[in-house]
Amino acid sequence: MAAFVFTATINGGQAPAHVTFQVNGQTFGTVTVSGGVASITAPMSMGCRTDTISAIYSGDGDNGGATGTLTETINKATPGISWATPAAITYGVSLGAIAN
Repeated sequence: MAAFVFTATINGGQAPAHVTFQVNGQTFGTVTVSGGVASITAPMSMGCRTDTISAIYSGDGDNGGATGTLTETINKATPGISWATPAAITYGVSLGAIAN
């Protein structure tokens, strides 16, 4: 399982505000805004999928609440194999029953 870090930056946000983070409508944490930033680490399973991620700002004495939403898609990767070019083969060398 990988961990993802989600960060919301709030321009003009003041304490005691907080941001609630959701994935597909399910809350996974609420963080207090500090210096205009709220950040949280959320464990999520990997795999091919599409998620809707929301950061919901509570608002403060000077600013109303707001919601920011994004959609992230994890697609299946195309595997690739590569290797170094092998050394040249020398022709004309005969091999006996037992090669040394």
